[in-house]
Amino acid sequence: MAAKDQLDIPSEFEPSIGDELRYTEMCRLIDKAPLEELRKVAKDLARHSLCIQEGAIRYLARKAAAGEVIRFRLGGERTE
Repeated sequence: MAAKDQLDIPSEFEPSIGDELRYTEMCRLIDKAPLEELRKVAKDLARHSLCIQEGAIRYLARKAAAGEVIRFRLGGERTE
């Protein structure tokens, strides 16, 4: 299957309408933002996607491999 065809397959991580609305609003703000602010946002997003998110994935994968369950409440508070 070609990579293009894979884009048409629904993802289990499909964004919500709220996610899409926040993304649209972010795009509007980016269009109006000064260059220095864009650089800061780009660096923050890079740190989040390359460091924080990857660390969270590894942490949750270790917990899952150990058979542990982690529950989250709305708002992000963790309960174990």
